[in-house]
Amino acid sequence: MCKNVNNERRKSLPYSYHTFLFAFHFDGFKKGEINPAGSWLRESLRSGDDSENLRLNYQNYQYFTPEARNLLFNENNNSRYIYDIPDTFDRRYIITKGADSYKLIVDNIKAIIFKNNNIAILQLELENHHHKSIEAVKKINEYGRRINLPYISPENIPHALVADSICLFGETVNLNNFGNEALNCYENKDENFINIIPPISSLIKKLIPNCGKISPVIDDRMFVCCLIRDDNFSNNMKSTATDIENAREAIYCNPELSSELYALAYVDAGDATCQSPDMREKILRRSVYDRWRDWGTVDVITHHSFFRITGGCPEIDATVINPFLSQYITMAVGALVQRATILSISNECTEISEAYFQNDIPVLNKELNERIKKLKSDYVYAQNNIFLNQLTVQEQGIDEFEIMKNELYISDSLENLDKKINSIYDFTSEYAENEENNLLNTLTRIGLPLTLIQCLAIILSFTCFTDWAFWVQPAVFVFIVIISVFCSVLYFSALRHEKKK
Repeated sequence: MCKNVNNERRKSLPYSYHTFLFAFHFDGFKKGEINPAGSWLRESLRSGDDSENLRLNYQNYQYFTPEARNLLFNENNNSRYIYDIPDTFDRRYIITKGADSYKLIVDNIKAIIFKNNNIAILQLELENHHHKSIEAVKKINEYGRRINLPYISPENIPHALVADSICLFGETVNLNNFGNEALNCYENKDENFINIIPPISSLIKKLIPNCGKISPVIDDRMFVCCLIRDDNFSNNMKSTATDIENAREAIYCNPELSSELYALAYVDAGDATCQSPDMREKILRRSVYDRWRDWGTVDVITHHSFFRITGGCPEIDATVINPFLSQYITMAVGALVQRATILSISNECTEISEAYFQNDIPVLNKELNERIKKLKSDYVYAQNNIFLNQLTVQEQGIDEFEIMKNELYISDSLENLDKKINSIYDFTSEYAENEENNLLNTLTRIGLPLTLIQCLAIILSFTCFTDWAFWVQPAVFVFIVIISVFCSVLYFSALRHEKKK
C-alpha cells in the first residue's frame, strides 16, 4: 500500500478495486537513457513503505518462475517506477458523465519500462469506497479506461462512450475539448501527434520525456483489472437453482445472471451488448474460471479485462484480494507485454517488406540489411525471454494465464508472426542468393576471355610465333588491370548512390 493513506481507506475495505493497465509502444527512447521528471521515482521490490509492503512484494516475486522473474522483475531488462504522490495532492480520481460523478481514491500509480523493445505499461490503481453497486462499477470501468476517442462527436454533443471530464490530483480535463484538438491534429496530417487523453498523456510525458509517438497495444481503451466485493452477486453465482445440475449451469444460462456477468467482463456501461443468450453462454464458458465458485469467488478473463467477483467478508483480504492485486495483475502485465511485443515485431516486418518492395527492382541496401539483422536479434530475444508459455507453476496460475493468452490472441498471433519472420528470411535469402549468382556470372564472363588468352599464349610459345607470345602476357596483365579498375569504379559509384538514398 502507498504511504500517506487517508483515514477513509483505513476504516473499511473498498467495495471495488480498479486497476487500469495502459500498455504502449513508444519512439524517441535511447537505450539506457531514462530520466523521468516530476514525482516519478525508481521502484525496487526490495524497498517499500512498510514491512507489509515488503511481504507482499516477496509473495509476488516468489509466485513466478525464474524465467518470468527475469521478464518482470529483472532490473537489467526493465525499469520499474512509482509515482510519489505529494501529501498536498488531492488523491481523488473523479469521473464525470452527465449528472453522475464517480469519486475514487488513487492508491498507486506505477510504470514498468522494458528496455529492449521500447514497450511500457502504465498502471493506475484505484479504490472505490462510495459507489456500492454493480451499475456504478460498470460505468467507472467504461468511462475511466479510455485513453483516446473511438470517434469525434459533433460539436456540443457529449461523447457517448467517453466521460465528459476526468479529474486527477485536482486538475480537471474536459474530454469534449480534447476531441476537437485531436480532430485538428488529424486534419493537419500530424502523424506524430499523441492522441492520448490527459491526464494519462501528462503522466507518460513526465515518465519518458521526448517519447515521440505513442502506439496503444490493444485499442483506444486500457486493460481493466477489477475486483468486486458484493455478497448478493457472490451468492447468486454459488447457487440460483434448487437442483445442483441447474445451479452449475445458471452462471452461463440464467438470462439475468449471465447478462450481468457478461456486461461486467466486457466493460459495458449498461446492459450486455451481446443480446444472444446462446452466444453469451459460449463466450462465458470460454472465459470464466470458476475454481473457487463454491466459496463465492469467480474470475472472468476477456481481451478487455480481468475480473474477480467475490463476497464482502473482510477475512478474504489475505487469501483473495491481495493475491489478485499483486500476483494476478502482474500476470496480466506479462500477457500484455507479450501482446505488445508481437505487435511491435509484426509492424517492423511490415515496414521492412514495404521498404524492400517500394521500387520496381527490390534492393537490399545497407540500412535495410541492418534493420533485418536487428529484427532477427529482437525475435530471438523475444522467443527466449518474452514469449513464455507459463509464468508460474501454480495450477490456477497456469490455467488463467492460458485463458489470457487465448483472449488476447497471443497464441494465434505468434503463429502469424512466425510466418512473417520466415517470409522476411525467405526473400532476403533469395536476394542474397541472386546477388551471389550474379557475381559468379560476372566472374565467369571476365575469367573466360582471360583463360582463352592464356591458352593462346601457351600455344604460341610452342610455335614459330614466339614474338607474338612475348606480347600476349603483358597484354593479359594490362587487360586484368583495366577490368579491375572498371569494377572498382562501379563498386564505389554504387556505394555512393546507396548512401545518398
